[in-house]
Amino acid sequence: MTTYNTMTTRAAGYVVPASEWNKIKYNFDATRAVLGLVRRAAAQSINNASETLITFDTQDVDDEGYIDIAGGATKITLPRDGNYLFDVEVQFASHATGYRYVNMPRSGGASDFQMNFPAMNGAITVVKFPFITGNRTAGQYYEFNVWQNSTGALNITARVAVTLLCDRT
Repeated sequence: MTTYNTMTTRAAGYVVPASEWNKIKYNFDATRAVLGLVRRAAAQSINNASETLITFDTQDVDDEGYIDIAGGATKITLPRDGNYLFDVEVQFASHATGYRYVNMPRSGGASDFQMNFPAMNGAITVVKFPFITGNRTAGQYYEFNVWQNSTGALNITARVAVTLLCDRT
């Protein structure tokens, strides 16, 4: 049986090395290549009790035009019909108060998925999860909202990798 960690803690000030950001931690199918990998490398401030879209600033892989980071990209657009694996990781700055969540609205509508976590004091709160879509249509897109209620603004960094699991052609 394989187990997956969904939350880890690290000491305040921990910097994630590039080697850790750039690998998929969930091995659902080792023969599938990552088609898109985007990150929020510079800290993004998230206001208290305010849902905020993650704006990606770094594009490591984009084999099929999932995202264009010019001008503040918030959307990952699906290039083909099929099922997709999203590997999502968001790091919230250390603070003991409140909760954190990440959700994934599809094409401007309702959220397909949401993860909620309690705050971690003295350590970065890492929200990490895989999400496998149902059958999706080319042109649909996902955005990534984050929310926190620490009583003040918190910084985040983020990474999203996209893998096509099943092509419906």
